[in-house]
Amino acid sequence: MGCRPINTTKSGEYMNTTNQARKEARKKELKKTKKQRQLVRAAVLKGKDLAQIIEEMEKIDQMEYNVMQPPPLNEKVLKDKRKKLKETLDRILKMYAEDDQEMWAELKKTVNQYERRRIDLVSYFEAVRHAQQVQVDEIPLPSAAVVHKRREIERAEDLNARLSLLEAKNESNSKCNNKHTMPPMGLPPPPLPRIGLRLPPGPPPGMPRMLRPGPPSMPRMPPPQMQMPNLSNMTNIGNPQMQTQSATGSQPKTPNVLSAAPQLINRKDKDGKSTTTIEAKPQIRNLAADVTRFLPISHRVKRDDKRKPSILSRLSERIPETQPMRTTQPKTKDDAYMQFMQEMEGLL
Repeated sequence: MGCRPINTTKSGEYMNTTNQARKEARKKELKKTKKQRQLVRAAVLKGKDLAQIIEEMEKIDQMEYNVMQPPPLNEKVLKDKRKKLKETLDRILKMYAEDDQEMWAELKKTVNQYERRRIDLVSYFEAVRHAQQVQVDEIPLPSAAVVHKRREIERAEDLNARLSLLEAKNESNSKCNNKHTMPPMGLPPPPLPRIGLRLPPGPPPGMPRMLRPGPPSMPRMPPPQMQMPNLSNMTNIGNPQMQTQSATGSQPKTPNVLSAAPQLINRKDKDGKSTTTIEAKPQIRNLAADVTRFLPISHRVKRDDKRKPSILSRLSERIPETQPMRTTQPKTKDDAYMQFMQEMEGLL
């Protein structure tokens, strides 16, 4: 099957004996040089550079799928060139698939990358061509109500996101402040640091705030007949845990020496016994006397201002006053008589 008679041609015409003998010799020669021709073809394929072939195919693609300008060559010519390069590429891959699998894997990866780039280029070219063919008036536009509604929804979502972030920040800040500022519940307040110098106490409770107290050198004594209430029971009522601790006889705390204003809270002694309280009835006080009691003496005693004499007064004392010159009039007889009578009265 597939063997054609030697004495006839393809068209069925009869062939003379000379042509028949030449045809048989050609067939025998091809049969002998078949292996040699295969080796030559393999050497030619190995000499081909796959990167160069792919670069030529990319140039053809750029010419065919160029958006800015039409291809310089005919479409049929470009297709024939791409077909030849594609066949050569397939033969190279087939040869390396039989001889070297590692090289075939690398070449196959390069070919796949080229195919992806070509697909992207073709899709971009088709999208541009389609956009050029579409009329602007035919593009459907959304209604204004839908656009405004979408904008309002986006603004509301943005506002909610910002509010949630602010709330989260405020909660975290409040938690941090509570951790740092709030002491543990049920424990006494921390003791105040000791200071070497004692400061003068503050003004008494009965003194009005508008008046300024005396100088720091004057001792500030509380008003007479003022009683300090015992607030130890009040503090124990406010803190039930301290009541239980004092009832069970927990170890007492040493009182702290404070250099600031006097403390109103009376600490318990080491024996656990509270100090005695002194109670008295309220008495009427003279507020005016209390106010003047704490005024400095310089404000209470009125003294004459002995100011230094000014320079003008000193100059006036040094310079004698010029008296007006009196004109002497001549004495008359009456004047002489009067002077004589005065002298005589002294003698008589």
